[in-house]
Amino acid sequence: TIPPANTTINNELLHATVSDGFDAGIRLNLFDQRVRVSLNRYFSQQVNQPFSGAISGTVFNGIISANAVGDFSGGGVNKRDVAQVPPAFIQDQRDVKANGYELEIVANLTKSLRLSANYAIARVNATNAANLTAAYIDKNLATFRQIVLDAGGLVDGTNVATVNTAIPVNQRSPDVNTAVSAWNTLLAARAGIVAGTVISQNTTSANLFTDYAIQEGRFKGLRLGGGARYRGRAVIGNRGADTIVNPANPAQGIDDPAVDAFTIVYSPGYWVATATLGYNWRVSAKTQIRFNLSIDNLLDDAKPRYISTILRPPGGDVMNPARVTTPNNYWYQTPRSYTLAATVPF
Repeated sequence: TIPPANTTINNELLHATVSDGFDAGIRLNLFDQRVRVSLNRYFSQQVNQPFSGAISGTVFNGIISANAVGDFSGGGVNKRDVAQVPPAFIQDQRDVKANGYELEIVANLTKSLRLSANYAIARVNATNAANLTAAYIDKNLATFRQIVLDAGGLVDGTNVATVNTAIPVNQRSPDVNTAVSAWNTLLAARAGIVAGTVISQNTTSANLFTDYAIQEGRFKGLRLGGGARYRGRAVIGNRGADTIVNPANPAQGIDDPAVDAFTIVYSPGYWVATATLGYNWRVSAKTQIRFNLSIDNLLDDAKPRYISTILRPPGGDVMNPARVTTPNNYWYQTPRSYTLAATVPF
């Protein structure tokens, strides 16, 4: 696999890698070939697979670019001689193993009634993910901490950063708030990076569609169809950064021992329904026009579908120092939509 052009956190390009896999399947033609069934099973693995790193470069640079207290210059930087990392997306690597099943059925049940269905299970596990980023953080964490302190931040015994309010507002570094926020984000993200095997994907998908064509009478040529597609739950994060209230200090949060980076957070699965209506209008012996009306998202599903996570206080209580991994960033299905198409074969 040729790696993307983006560099790693060390400003290096990843090497090309090789993957290997195995797949096998069977196909059956049943009931005088009116029903066709295929079943596939596959396995694959890749060492040092490139992927977008677990932490954006803007998080690192939020600390690295922080002016020290007393430095109000617009282009100031840290005074620890730490160079910026690549902005935005950073490439990293992981070892990946995947396996799954795929089942497909196509049936002409009668001359008028057709049915198609498929079902798939996909499982992907990642090991030693983001090892380059993790090593960089571990090597430079003490220096990052000092940069935050230089900028006028405080870091407590549990590595939570806050702004040092003892420094007058007009004397604080213009970057202290950014540096404090970036430090807390960095530590939370680092807690979610582990060398062990973590579930990267464990989902199912299915599609079902059937249509009926009227063969005679006044409505001959009219086709009615309907179906649905299902997308199973999706991995959107883990709970490696969760904290609970420190029993010895109610104002402080400590690591939640009940969960870790192997505790996966999922976005729920969902169904989307579709309906179709078609008609073949024969204008002459040689010419016909095919009309087709499609209605997507028939039930007008409007629920948010989450794609990532963020740490939030339990129950939204900002006075609670504990933090819980919560779904964040989302998208919506396109609202119920109608598409009318006319086709003239020639």
